[in-house]
Amino acid sequence: GQTFQEIALFVAKRLSPLDDVLSTATHFVLRTYKKEGRLYQDEEIDERECTVL
Repeated sequence: GQTFQEIALFVAKRLSPLDDVLSTATHFVLRTYKKEGRLYQDEEIDERECTVL
């Protein structure tokens, strides 16, 4: 899903009605922004494109 609402609707409409599903859980994976007191800086994204013929 693109949004949390789409995911919640999928769980509510498709997963929760199943007899084998007893419960659901949500986990968030957050992006690391600091390690050992040092801030990470986003690397520059190379937006050049390569075409192979």
